[in-house]
Amino acid sequence: MHGGISAEMTGPFLKGLGFDSEFIERVKHTIICHDTGSLDKVKSVEDRIMYDADKLQVIGPLGFCRGVPYFVMFKDMKLEEAVQKQKNMQIRVFEKNLQTKTAKKIAKHSYEVTQEFFRLFDIWDKAELEKLKE
Repeated sequence: MHGGISAEMTGPFLKGLGFDSEFIERVKHTIICHDTGSLDKVKSVEDRIMYDADKLQVIGPLGFCRGVPYFVMFKDMKLEEAVQKQKNMQIRVFEKNLQTKTAKKIAKHSYEVTQEFFRLFDIWDKAELEKLKE
């Protein structure tokens, strides 16, 4: 995952700035923990905050605008598949994975806004499909 690559790149950078090896290892560990696949490695409050900050960008309209084109362009999904995957991802992250109370509170508002966005998106999408059938 990109967390491991980023962590390895961080070591020499922080060393060049004069940070001690203990601090560098803690930072590298925190970077690794932002990946969903590394959730079982989360130990510290910094790990939890890093994880939540990364996941909060998936929830909300910005997450939709970021995720759907990614799935279409890089994962070869059709638009409808990408939209559904993004909807599912928003629900999964919101309901299960966030680590802190603060992140859950922030996510609740973004999630509610996004659900309204999805409702309007579905109305628009169905209307466009009906136009094409005419």
